[in-house]
Amino acid sequence: MDEISNTVCSVIDSAELCRNTHPDREFAKEADKPSMRIYEHLQHLNTNTTLYNAIVKAESEGALLLEESRKAANNLRADFEKGGIHLPKDKLERVNQLNLAIAHLGRKTRQTQHPVSAYPNPLQSSPPTHHEDAELRQCWSGPSGLR
Repeated sequence: MDEISNTVCSVIDSAELCRNTHPDREFAKEADKPSMRIYEHLQHLNTNTTLYNAIVKAESEGALLLEESRKAANNLRADFEKGGIHLPKDKLERVNQLNLAIAHLGRKTRQTQHPVSAYPNPLQSSPPTHHEDAELRQCWSGPSGLR
């Protein structure tokens, strides 16, 4: 399960990198879609009682022979418990809904506060004229005033 988690996280990380850094806003916007879908799916997996019970059973029955496996299972179980796996089903679903709403709002906030396209492209010969923000102008000129 730890390897599956690492693989899925590497996919999310790639989509997040594109979403947060690609200079073409349309491209970055499209990268947000699969990233959010994967996040939503992981959110539901992280509150899946069948998976949680399997981890607890493997730990309690001593089925994990390697120290690395025991640590991974312990970390996964702790993640489940932090996510509210112990809550009644209706409250757990509400936690899922709230976490997803927070993720959506956080993404919207980041996109509107500092869209990648607002930052200067160092390959351009002069700063874009549409930047009025002093912080962005400073990013362009840098501490040494290079342009």
